[in-house]
Amino acid sequence: MTEQEPIVAWHWLLDGKMRDGTPVHVGETYSVDGPIQMCQRGLHASERITDALRYAPGTTLCRVRLHGDVIRDTDKIVASRRTVIAMTDGTQLCVAFARYCADTAATAAAHAAHYAANAAAHAATAHYAAHAAAHAAHYAANAAVVSVVRARSRQEQWLYSRALALIGLANA
Repeated sequence: MTEQEPIVAWHWLLDGKMRDGTPVHVGETYSVDGPIQMCQRGLHASERITDALRYAPGTTLCRVRLHGDVIRDTDKIVASRRTVIAMTDGTQLCVAFARYCADTAATAAAHAAHYAANAAAHAATAHYAAHAAAHAAHYAANAAVVSVVRARSRQEQWLYSRALALIGLANA
């Protein structure tokens, strides 16, 4: 655990609130006292939006700055402080991303397309949008014909560019 330069990352919320029900506001800094621990204690986020989506409890999308004590893992970060840079409703983005992934999978392989289409079908309801988008991304990336690395890279680029535009940030 080290104190380091702030890290700009992505974080998803359920109905604009933290898991304990605390309302989240743009410009506010949230903090935890005491030692942080991955998946146990602290304020989490991911540098890659597709990684953050895997942990999404809901469809409120935040661009955040992590600072203070920081611990990195392969797909997530935990910090003692998290400042909200921007926040928006990401429901339609999740639905569009699920459809994008489903379309990619359908083009690449029929088997992967079957699972992605099921996930995309569930994405029509906001309650399941983030979950379905993550499943569609998983199946699209594992399509037999398309390289997993290339598929994930395209997914990240697709979601990242649209998320920045939606959240109103040119390059953050």
